Amino acid sequence: MQNLNELLRLAKLAATKAGDEIMKFYAHKGFDDEILAARSTLSESVCGKNGRDFEVNLKTDSSPVTSADLAANAAIFETLKSSQIQICSEEKILGESARTFWLIDPLDGTKDFIEGSGEFCVCIALIEDGRPALGVIYVPVTGEIYSAAKGEPTQKELYKNGSFIPQILAAKERAPQTIISGKRGKNVTAGKLATALNFDIARLSSAIKYCRIAENLAGAYMRYSPSS
Repeated sequence: MQNLNELLRLAKLAATKAGDEIMKFYAHKGFDDEILAARSTLSESVCGKNGRDFEVNLKTDSSPVTSADLAANAAIFETLKSSQIQICSEEKILGESARTFWLIDPLDGTKDFIEGSGEFCVCIALIEDGRPALGVIYVPVTGEIYSAAKGEPTQKELYKNGSFIPQILAAKERAPQTIISGKRGKNVTAGKLATALNFDIARLSSAIKYCRIAENLAGAYMRYSPSS
């Protein structure tokens, strides 16, 4: 198998290509001029007149899947195939015998994508013997990309004009007194605990919340509802 640095580079490339596909279906008038200018080059047949013309279907668990999810999924599969490592996604579930594989979520935060909040991301991890060996989270709207490999610290970069520009992660001795909770859950425990401890609470969608933890912008993410 290729070394982790090469595989991490490939995963970052796959994530940004998936993000490019997602942004073909997405535009919102609150975004910066660069994103809107880039969208003006896309054909109306792909984007629709308002840049958000996509199909929405429901999966068996009643969660939504859009044309953007499928386009991002295809971009990741196409990019990662050179690694010759099998890929597990919602579109292609692997058997329990798989020991080393890519685990991907092409568009995490589909509801926020549909609503236009910008809180969605692309997630890619390499799993070895049941544990993550590397991971990448890419936020297409901001260009932020977070990555880490086994034994190495988290890196933050800004993906712009085809280049990865290193960013400085917060170097605070203690994390802020902030608890992150999911935006949509009905869980009230996190709010009660934050009030009791005099902590702030921030509500975020998708895996972006883990990036904020890695940046030391919050102390904990609390989830009490079931998770798969």
